[in-house]
Amino acid sequence: MQLHWGTSQTCSLAPRARALEAAVQQAAVSWPQRWFDSNRISGLGLLRRNDPVAALGPAFAVVTRREDVLAVLDDADTFGTPYGPRLPGPFVLGLSGAEHRRQRQQIRAALHDQDLGPLTDQAGARAAERVASAAPAGRLDVGTDLVHPVLNDIVAEYLGVTGPDAATLLRWSRDLFDDIFLNAADLPVVRRRAEVAAQQMTARVGLEVAGGTGRDERVVRRLLADRPTLAVVDHAEISTELIGLTIGWLWHGSKAAVIAVDELLERPEALAHAQSAARSGDLDQLGRLLWEVLRFRPVQIGLLRVCRQDTVVAAGTARARKLRAGTSVLVGTHSAMWDETAVPDPGRFDPSRAAEQYLVFGHGPHRCMGEDIMGVQLPALLAPLLAVCGLRRAPGRSGRLRWAGPHPDGFSVAFTA
Repeated sequence: MQLHWGTSQTCSLAPRARALEAAVQQAAVSWPQRWFDSNRISGLGLLRRNDPVAALGPAFAVVTRREDVLAVLDDADTFGTPYGPRLPGPFVLGLSGAEHRRQRQQIRAALHDQDLGPLTDQAGARAAERVASAAPAGRLDVGTDLVHPVLNDIVAEYLGVTGPDAATLLRWSRDLFDDIFLNAADLPVVRRRAEVAAQQMTARVGLEVAGGTGRDERVVRRLLADRPTLAVVDHAEISTELIGLTIGWLWHGSKAAVIAVDELLERPEALAHAQSAARSGDLDQLGRLLWEVLRFRPVQIGLLRVCRQDTVVAAGTARARKLRAGTSVLVGTHSAMWDETAVPDPGRFDPSRAAEQYLVFGHGPHRCMGEDIMGVQLPALLAPLLAVCGLRRAPGRSGRLRWAGPHPDGFSVAFTA
């Protein structure tokens, strides 16, 4: 009996130990990201002012000055991306040279400029429907009632990517993002979730790709039309391209929208200007306000790169530093938007800033391909909510930003019907 009790107890403790290990590993990914997300000004300011190209160990460096950030991101031959091994297949983020240029051109060719108007209208109409349906209650969750479902509809109808349901597609995108961009410590539980997500999402998207060319205008059909041979390898690459675009839409897009509203509610004057622009239908002005909000509240603190060869950053300056091949580099795009030596009065909220001062979409050969689309879609998505009267946080805990791991998931707002 004693031996049986001990074995049973050991067996019962094993799942708990694994659950505890998973929770600790998830926290290791989540909490640093949350800390940076809640930091409304650049958390790298101290380094930028005192050690702009800082070596934080034998194989890790941080670049924070705007001039250096742009130079590093422009030099993709010397500073490669580290994401390739974690991607579910060949995608521009993990490619370089001729392969990178080829695939980028193919994807860009499938994202037509003439789509911007319809996508703007679609985002605005779907968002207006969501806000109107919430009007009788005078309450809405910015994430689950507005941003996530609208972007899910657009991904389905424009890209041609669907999940078994919206929640599963969002979870796949988040699990993949966690591993690709946040799992620097190679934590097994994060990696395992991403592997499952990659398998399931690839199978789902692969069915759509294998369905044939068709005649509709979804991006999946355009990508297929660009590969007339329809070889198996083309199908696999197209599936990966669509997964990469979906992650960008459902992670970067939704995060930007949620934190923009969260930050506006902390800035009454900026909120008033945003509401005025939304009510007058001035989406250009609303967009300028949103980019300035995201300069204060970063979508991401920076981008990771890896030195492919020995090099010197900021050569010929007093801040020059030699970096050896294999060094990982955090390129501080958010810090660059706060660089006192290049950005006029960075601490002032100023939506009239020149567009080139913003690095919300990155810079260089790997600059976000969805920039033009998100530039019109984000203001259209948020305008119906910002146009309501009496917009405010819902009382209590529901009105504070809610997290799903390292992802800002939403919060509730109240308004006058």
